Order: sequence, then C-alpha cells, then structure tokens
Amino acid sequence: MNRDAYNCSKVVQLLTPTAITATTWSLALDLATCRADAVLIIVGAGELGADATNTLTITLQEAENDETITTAADYSAVAAADIEGTELAATVNATGEDTTYAAGYKGDARYLAVKLTEANTISGPVYVCAVLLYLHEAPSTATITTGQPA
Repeated sequence: MNRDAYNCSKVVQLLTPTAITATTWSLALDLATCRADAVLIIVGAGELGADATNTLTITLQEAENDETITTAADYSAVAAADIEGTELAATVNATGEDTTYAAGYKGDARYLAVKLTEANTISGPVYVCAVLLYLHEAPSTATITTGQPA
C-alpha cells in the first residue's frame, strides 16, 4: 500500500481568514493538475454573529474549461449531484459556528470557487482551503489557483 500522501497531494489556501460583511468569493481553483479534490470551509468560533436571521450561505461555484474566467458571472452553482457530502446544503446559523464544512467535487468543470453570501449581519472570520489529490505534477510545481472572481 502506498501511503505517500505528501508527494501526491497539496493543500492550498483559497481565502485567508476573512470577516464576511458582503458577498465574498474565494480564489478560483484550477483543477487541471489533479484528479480529485475536497474543499474545506472553516467558520470562526463564536465570533460570526450568526443566528436565525443573520446567516451565511456557502455555495460551490464552477466554470468551464476556459482560462479567460475573470468575473463571478462566468460561474454557476455546482449541481447537487456533483457535490460529495451534504454539509454545504445547510445555511450557517448560530449552530454552525466553530465548524469545518467539507465537500468533494465530482463535476467536469476546470475551475471551482466558493461563494459566501451573508444575510443581514455576519462579522466573524471564515477561511477556505482545498485539498488536492492525485496531482499530475509534483506538489511543489503544480499551479493551483487563479484570480479571484469579481
């Protein structure tokens, strides 16, 4: 059994810990260098300010195999059939603070991003990273992220 995860995987930061005060996008993830991935969204501990009316909605967004992607309009929500796991189906409220949400992506699009939409007032930090597996290149040379959709 090969247990060499270090040389065939890479963790990349898509959004630094950020207070979400408006709709926020992560960096776009270029999936051309891997065969599998998982996205982790880490919601801050007790500082988010979420409750029944102050919520955060997390959606995975995808774009086709086109290196000219520059705006959020080029992205669309990932179909539920292309998301592994059900953790992203829920809106983050008071019970979702201090939580890590994970989802796998099974779709065919080349680019993947995370869209964070706040309702009313959300103030705490959210961090987004991706775990890429089965890289086609060495982790140290693989180009993973592109610009942030605007």
